[in-house]
Amino acid sequence: MSLILKTPDLTVFGANGFAIGKSGSPGSIEFDTNLPGAMPTLNDGFYASAFFYLPSGVSTGLLKFIQTQYVNHTSIFRGMSWATTINGSNTRFQIIFRNDSSNSRFFEVDVPTSSITADKWHHILIAHSGSSGYGTKAYFNDSAISSGSISDTEIGTVSSLTVTITDNCGIGGSYTVSGTPTLTGDPNGIAYQNIYFSRYGSDDPDTASNRRKFLNADGTPATGTPILPAVGSAEDGDPNMFVSGTHNTVDNFENPADANTPNTYTITRTNIFPGPSDLIDVI
Repeated sequence: MSLILKTPDLTVFGANGFAIGKSGSPGSIEFDTNLPGAMPTLNDGFYASAFFYLPSGVSTGLLKFIQTQYVNHTSIFRGMSWATTINGSNTRFQIIFRNDSSNSRFFEVDVPTSSITADKWHHILIAHSGSSGYGTKAYFNDSAISSGSISDTEIGTVSSLTVTITDNCGIGGSYTVSGTPTLTGDPNGIAYQNIYFSRYGSDDPDTASNRRKFLNADGTPATGTPILPAVGSAEDGDPNMFVSGTHNTVDNFENPADANTPNTYTITRTNIFPGPSDLIDVI
């Protein structure tokens, strides 16, 4: 396994990163290409990692890491989303794969909301090994989340994700349906950095060296070094998605849905600001 070095990320939290929305002004990042791309099977599992920063007074249930276009022109629900919702005293990190309104698979991880400190950077890692292996595991600030707080539920049967490359992808916003999908921006000034997704999950996150591709042991980010898929395919050697950069270069990312024929895309950035400067409290 090798690494990609993303030089614009060498300083992530020194007033870098990007905040979406500020002072009540909605903000979002929208790509006219579906960054995670079509997934022919969910049996390979996935790796999802991101840094986030919530300003004081903002609900932990408002995080929106990824959402591909959920409804196409024929009103078929499809795509994936990675966002949060409130579950009692917990914040639930929820990754959903959906092919239609009654056919979906939920990967849900609960973290005590009290452990998500305002005005601090945090790191979330969720990994699923696919049809065999370690199952589903997750880490918050480099601390393992107990298996009792992790669930994998399937409604119907989802063997693959039938999104297309022309489906849009949003970060810091969500798609609403009123005739045609519309992106709704986030006005809360939540900051993100190094949002990562790979459709291969064979590397067990209990192995510290796998987590070190994202977060160092001292709580500093492992900048510019996304973990790479470990199995052979057209995407081998690159993650499906790696959104990084600053508020000026947030379009710096890897998205080789086919590593040999990279996609073209248009980015719409609304109210993107420099991210705050701080470190992660490793717990």
